Amino acid sequence: MPTLKLGSTPVLTEALGALTINVANPTVTLGSNCTFPAGHPIQVKGDTYAPSGPVTLTTSSTRALSDNLQVEITCASTSNYLKIDCFIPCYINDNVSGRSLKAGFRYSTDNWSSETKLGEKDYIMNHHGYHGAAHWVEQNTTWHTWVQVPTTSAMKIQTYTTANNGDVRIFGNIDSSQGVGTLIVTEVQG
Repeated sequence: MPTLKLGSTPVLTEALGALTINVANPTVTLGSNCTFPAGHPIQVKGDTYAPSGPVTLTTSSTRALSDNLQVEITCASTSNYLKIDCFIPCYINDNVSGRSLKAGFRYSTDNWSSETKLGEKDYIMNHHGYHGAAHWVEQNTTWHTWVQVPTTSAMKIQTYTTANNGDVRIFGNIDSSQGVGTLIVTEVQG
């Protein structure tokens, strides 16, 4: 067992199974064979997007924010789960009856040559901001999901959005001091 005398300059590095402690530079490094209890976050990745003006979503929009709001992650196991959270400021229906927003997530392992829905359905959230009469609807938008990790290959995750019954806007009424979108992906031990 390594020892360290008091008053000496710490230069000891000791490996303890999946844990490495560097006494000279107090850091702890977990090895690749470290295990966590079920439900424990393994890694968190995120991205932000602060455009200079509104983004219009059409009835044919899909990955309208593209790599402006994208998380790249390589997960440890397909037995784990992904908790995905998205926040988009200032959805606006442009004062038109029946317009709304559908939203979900997509992933790709080949830089978007192909893409796959992330979760059970294309759209996790549907008819966000719907109003049956011509009234302004302006509100922040969030959607979340919990899915099993689909692959251990490196993947990119983006938002997937479509407008219902005509164009809507996100990041409406933003300026240089307000309006930032966020995408956060957490891998959780299964």
